[in-house]
Amino acid sequence: MKKIITFISFIIFAYIMVSDTSYAGSDANQQNILVQNPKATIVFNNGLLYIKPAYRSSSYRIHIKIAKNKQAWARGLMHRMKPLGEFEGMLFLYPTPRRTAFWMKDTYQDLDLVFITPNWTIESMYSGMPAQSKDYYWSEKGVIGAVELRKGSIEAFGLHAGDPVYFTDLDEQKVQHSLARQKAIANAKAHRALDAREAARKRALAARRAKAKALARKKALAARRARARALARKRALARKKAPRTKHVAVVQHKKAQDGFVCIPESKLKALEKKANSQ
Repeated sequence: MKKIITFISFIIFAYIMVSDTSYAGSDANQQNILVQNPKATIVFNNGLLYIKPAYRSSSYRIHIKIAKNKQAWARGLMHRMKPLGEFEGMLFLYPTPRRTAFWMKDTYQDLDLVFITPNWTIESMYSGMPAQSKDYYWSEKGVIGAVELRKGSIEAFGLHAGDPVYFTDLDEQKVQHSLARQKAIANAKAHRALDAREAARKRALAARRAKAKALARKKALAARRARARALARKRALARKKAPRTKHVAVVQHKKAQDGFVCIPESKLKALEKKANSQ
């Protein structure tokens, strides 16, 4: 019975170790990731970490490397020969809050460790973790990240639990700026293409209107010419049907001092009518 209880306890302990321990800092379980997949890409982005102690009006700015995937979490500062500077560190950033642990195997420099809550405040800290130590340093609760700093940084900066922390991912910022620039270029290109299509549409519309006006003028001119020809034909036909008359007929001669005067027929009739009336 004791053997069964011991075996069950061992299984439960192993399960807790696997489920609670995240891919952070030189974790022994995570070294297997690099062994099993030696070609795995290790992603460390460049960034700036800002920590504001309660007694300061301004924040400390720390140049950091950001571990953003499992391989980077497993590698951490292992095998790094160059020691961290006063304002240098490494940020382990997790996609979801988790309880995690760090150790110092294959790390050649004593370090300070700061855990960060999901609200981006300091959750708990460890000062002076000795190099090459295989002891585990656990967070108290679920954390969104952790920062490894040079030994003595916690005391030098005067950090306490609850101090606010935030960071800027410079590489991600560059990527976002690049994407924004590419999007702006694409939008400008699309706008230019849209303007070109609109200009082409306006030119085509103006050409159709001009063509329609020219056709209308041509039709109006043809109609006027047709009416003129019809009127000319009508007049010619009327002239053919009308009887021929003499506009001036000499029917009577009126004696005058200087000779004879030709009197038109119409005037002669008027004179005769006037004479008769008298």
